[in-house]
Amino acid sequence: MPHHRNMVRSQTRVLHSHGAGVARHAMTLRLSPRDGQAQQLQGALRSLVEELPLRAGLGGAHLLRTDTPAIAPTTEQKIRGNADRSADWVFIVCGYELDTLRALSEGVLAPAALEALGAAPGALAGWFGLSLSVSRGENGPSR
Repeated sequence: MPHHRNMVRSQTRVLHSHGAGVARHAMTLRLSPRDGQAQQLQGALRSLVEELPLRAGLGGAHLLRTDTPAIAPTTEQKIRGNADRSADWVFIVCGYELDTLRALSEGVLAPAALEALGAAPGALAGWFGLSLSVSRGENGPSR
């Protein structure tokens, strides 16, 4: 744990999810609703969750909200010696075309577009790529 920096970990509840399969690329957005705009933002993002996986190059979209249980700090948290940072909401879009995901970050999921939907300023995007996927019963790559 001492080697990890800038970790943001959130125990979340899935609010809306659409799509299937394991995609090569994922974009995550950490965001928060503006005061009094949570229902408006959730409705707008739910529409995107349902619509985005239908686009060529994309395979799934998911909206999650942090829902951390009130429990005592874990041993791991005690080792780190600080409170975990978390995201209020996480919006995930998965796809097989990286350019399609990047276009979303400059279009319907750009900071200004998210703010127009009711998000507070400061949404942060993260990019991830799948290197290997192994299912139960598979031996994985040969050595």
